[in-house]
Amino acid sequence: MAWDGAHQPKTDGYTSLKADADAMQDVLVDLRRRLHREPEVALNLQRTQQRVQGAPVEISIGESLSSVTAVVRGDRRNPTEPATVMSRADLEALPLEEQTNKGVRIDNGAMHAGGMTCTPSR
Repeated sequence: MAWDGAHQPKTDGYTSLKADADAMQDVLVDLRRRLHREPEVALNLQRTQQRVQGAPVEISIGESLSSVTAVVRGDRRNPTEPATVMSRADLEALPLEEQTNKGVRIDNGAMHAGGMTCTPSR
């Protein structure tokens, strides 16, 4: 499944947040599953970069093979509140052989085993 642009996220603030999230859920779950089926080790995330370019948000790819920036835009309702929220996430896998028969088992010598760090800030 790929993002077809059928539901563009609205920018009318909080009232549309749930509808936007619901509309994107299936696509984003599919993207997460595809990323986990082909884990990439260290700072060589070329396939990962290519896959996230289809996500329903503004994406830019950095010069290195480990950099992806996603931007989600919305309206700022209260001018006294901060207008920016930043989140950083690690997508690389570790060079480990998966030892499970539960769910999807990857046999390429790598797996997402690091807890997938995501650090938000304002």
